[in-house]
Parts: sequence; C-alpha cells; structure tokens
Amino acid sequence: MDPLPVAAPDIPATAAAAPRVSYWRTELAREREALRAAFLANPDTPRLLREHARRHNLRLSDVAREVAEGSVAASELWRA
Repeated sequence: MDPLPVAAPDIPATAAAAPRVSYWRTELAREREALRAAFLANPDTPRLLREHARRHNLRLSDVAREVAEGSVAASELWRA
C-alpha cells in the first residue's frame, strides 16, 4: 500500500525571501524522499519518525538562524 502523499501548503513568499523559501522547500522534499527510500528498504517506524522530526528541526533552525542574522526578515517569509 502506498502512503498518502502529504504536501505542505503553498504559502507564497515575498520576492525578497522567495529564493530561500524555495531552497528550504526543495531540501525538505529531497530529505523526505530519502527518508521514504530508506524506510522502504528497511521499515523501521521509530527511526522514520525520529529522522523526520530531526530533519524538520534542522530546516526550522536554518530559518530561525537566517531571520536572527537578518539575511531574511520574518515579515518577508509569508504574505498575509
């Protein structure tokens, strides 16, 4: 049985932040596919959940770091 695809909502980024948002989304998609392939090769649900959470935490840390450094303003990430 194939898992149901889960997609993040496509929240538009402002022009200034769009390249970074695109990068983060691409990285998450790439990492998600790697996790899927690893899981199908050796099903281990606890490991899958740990790695999924770890990878999302890494991306969130990237976002927080760039906002803190001022390279991306938090207000630029999403339009209202």
